[in-house]
Amino acid sequence: ILLEKVYTDRRIIEQMASIMFRKLKIERIELALSCVTPLYLTGRFSGLVVSAGASSVEFMPIYEGYPLFSCFQSIRTGTQ
Repeated sequence: ILLEKVYTDRRIIEQMASIMFRKLKIERIELALSCVTPLYLTGRFSGLVVSAGASSVEFMPIYEGYPLFSCFQSIRTGTQ
């Protein structure tokens, strides 16, 4: 399973998949949005997923398994 962030550039996903298929000889890849997997792991399909990292905090509401992209919020935190 390859987890991707909400607005990851498609070219990056394709490059990662290419490396996994060609160099690592992976036979199959499942792509999943990292914002929905915490809900699936707890048996829920709706909720607010908060992802806190070193440089930002992201908020993604999920309804019935679908991310509500129009409501996505990200707050820059930390220092560089």
